[in-house]
Amino acid sequence: MRKHEDEAVPVVQKAALSTREAAAYLSISLPTLFRLTRAGQLPHLRIGRGLRYRPEDLAAFLEERVTTKWEDFNPERKKARKEVER
Repeated sequence: MRKHEDEAVPVVQKAALSTREAAAYLSISLPTLFRLTRAGQLPHLRIGRGLRYRPEDLAAFLEERVTTKWEDFNPERKKARKEVER
């Protein structure tokens, strides 16, 4: 047995996620992540030229969007459908 196998490796929780990790966490594409970030809807950190996202901010972002009410994201579609039926 080697010496390293006996030593316990501490698990370090990341304080900030990369853009790819944040997009995966939210189950969205990178372009959507960047669009939400540019729109100011998604809190982020700048470290050098890179963007990072705190897991607690991503969890809060998701929690704010939890709903049981169905809302059509494009009400114009319903109007257009009615006009076509006429």
